[in-house]
Amino acid sequence: MLTNLPNEIFFLILCQLPSTQLFPILSTCHKFYSLTVEHNNEAFWRCLVYTKYKLSYRHPSLSWYQLAISDTVGQMCPHLDARSHDPWHQPDPDRFFSQLGFVFSHLFKLRHHPAGDPPSGICCSSAYQTFGICLNSGCNVAGCGDVFFEPQKHPGHIYQHHQSTKHSVVLKISDLTFIELWCYACNRPLGYWGSGERNSLPASEEFMVRQWIQYITWSLNTRAMDSSFTAHHYLRRQWEQRLLLSKAQPPRFLLDSRWFYAWVHYLSTPTADPPSFPAQHRLFLKQGLSSANESLINPSLKLNRHFVLVSCQLYCYIQRIYGIDGPTIHKGTVALHTDITIIS
Repeated sequence: MLTNLPNEIFFLILCQLPSTQLFPILSTCHKFYSLTVEHNNEAFWRCLVYTKYKLSYRHPSLSWYQLAISDTVGQMCPHLDARSHDPWHQPDPDRFFSQLGFVFSHLFKLRHHPAGDPPSGICCSSAYQTFGICLNSGCNVAGCGDVFFEPQKHPGHIYQHHQSTKHSVVLKISDLTFIELWCYACNRPLGYWGSGERNSLPASEEFMVRQWIQYITWSLNTRAMDSSFTAHHYLRRQWEQRLLLSKAQPPRFLLDSRWFYAWVHYLSTPTADPPSFPAQHRLFLKQGLSSANESLINPSLKLNRHFVLVSCQLYCYIQRIYGIDGPTIHKGTVALHTDITIIS
């Protein structure tokens, strides 16, 4: 009976199924399978993903079919848009970085002259040290907001902008996080969950956020001659130094020691450039073997020579701002799978 249904009706039925049940259903009938999978019908799956989840983006390594049947597709932010939130194809990037420069200048002056007036471009004379910039294509409105962007405490002008325009995705700049992407509609940060673990994180959402973070940090480095972006490096060093020295959390995650010492050099040297991303797999796992298998951790590692231990808070920050190439390695994993002894 189902095989006699028009393709349009069959499509609507699939839209009502959980993502984990799509493949089992398709496997029961050759017509269904050939219609959607056998001929690599990406247009079908792209349409289904958009219709069911309102998603227009995916990780380049995933097909639309793979995204549709994944466990995390329902956890992705539907307010990110592949076109309107593409950092590399903004209609007016100079306006965006002008707004970002105003925010950095204001935060810099608040550090040194708390009673001073904000520069032009800042929405008000608020002493709050958290701001947001709308990332909707062609908008880039900047405004103040609460530390956690919780409207119940201090809505701020950026939340008023969201209410009036329904632009949900903003770049959040604060003392706690430096820069991160935040969705008002989802009421959460985008691209990371703050736990240091990446196994259950939607890869496509993380990829979209990494595109923005890489675009911003790369562009800020190229614009460093401007005084407002010199302030950015000063503030960034202060924020990262505070994370480095914080004792609020015990060290739990392994980080490549060569990258770590290059990063410390950046923090202590005003003329130094920030390092690129740390490559975990080069040092922590045996060469030529799968990085996904935790049992392959190199047993000859030595603390401070090959790796350092950092807190979850610092690891998540580095993961979000710099990017980490390779798996997350917890010190408990090392103790379980190798003879390495780690003394915290």
